[in-house]
Formats: sequence, structure tokens, C-alpha cells
Amino acid sequence: MKNLVFKILFWILWPLIFLYAPVNKRARVLVINGNEFLAVKSYFGNNNWQLPGGGIKFKESAKDAASRELQEELSLTLNKLDNLVLDKNYWECGLFMRYSIFVCVLPERPLVIKNSEIYKTSWINLDSDINLSLHVKTAITAYNKGNLLK
Repeated sequence: MKNLVFKILFWILWPLIFLYAPVNKRARVLVINGNEFLAVKSYFGNNNWQLPGGGIKFKESAKDAASRELQEELSLTLNKLDNLVLDKNYWECGLFMRYSIFVCVLPERPLVIKNSEIYKTSWINLDSDINLSLHVKTAITAYNKGNLLK
């Protein structure tokens, strides 16, 4: 029920989000273990799988924001994030979004404890494309091509 309420709110508030989103850059992290990546669905969104992450605060670097968001959303502390896709623009749900995406490859699955923003987490095969947001598809393509940025 809670999920349905937030989905309705998302679409009702969409015009305000449309005005706010272009000025707010976001940071996301492609967390990989083996042939799978960690994906999340938040209560407030379009119900597609996304990478964990969120907004970048004033005077905060994208990498610091990505680390902070992982800690806040999933109780994950990851020390080494590599640049994967920096300052890429996407149209998602009719919204213009700007993302910097980082990658972290882990030798084993970490314990994930989601906060109240996230209603679902899943480890998804890197070959899957079912209900993935555009930024997720872009991140996986860049990772598969070995496009780590220095």
C-alpha cells in the first residue's frame, strides 16, 4: 500500500520534479559481485530498477555523495569507487537528469540494510535488461566495455 501511495505522489508531483531535477546533479554506484549488480527500487519513483545513490549536496564531490548515499540508503561503506560515467545527461520518465556514475567490484556480497527510502533491493544479472532505468543500462554497457575513467 505504501508503495502505491508513493507512486501516485510521484506522478502528481511530477511537474515540480520536472522543474527541480535538471538543476540537481546526482551520483549513482554500480555495485558488482560476480556477474550481478545491486539494484534498488525507491518508494518515490517510476518502479524501474535503479542504481543506489542520490543527490549531490552543495560543495560535495560526486564521489563523496555516492559514498554517503550508499551508507544512508543501504548501510554500505565502500572505500574504493572508480569513475565510470561522469556528468551524463538522461531523459528518464520525461525528466532531464544528470548523473555521475561510479563502480565498485566486490569479491563477496555485502550485507545490505535498506532505509525507509528503498522498498526493494535485488542482485540482478549483468545481462538482464528487464525494467532497468536508462542510467543503469548505460553504466552496465560502460562497465562491460571496460570504460573505467581515470
